[in-house]
Amino acid sequence: MDWLIFAICVVTLIGASEVVALGAVIGLGYQALQWVQTGKWPSYTLGSQLGFPGDFQPTHWVLVDRVIHCVLLDAE
Repeated sequence: MDWLIFAICVVTLIGASEVVALGAVIGLGYQALQWVQTGKWPSYTLGSQLGFPGDFQPTHWVLVDRVIHCVLLDAE
């Protein structure tokens, strides 16, 4: 019975990773399409899509703000 639960977990993780990989490919394709249209590589971050400014500090805690800044504004 344990092997069945393990197999279900593995299949679920594989399916989730496929969805994430497909989303990454679609996002990269979107960036490439904008690059072809405008001639410059677009900044496609979560913060730019949601309109957050570059000096966004939601908590005013240095370590927490660095992590949030990295996720929202630095990671493409």
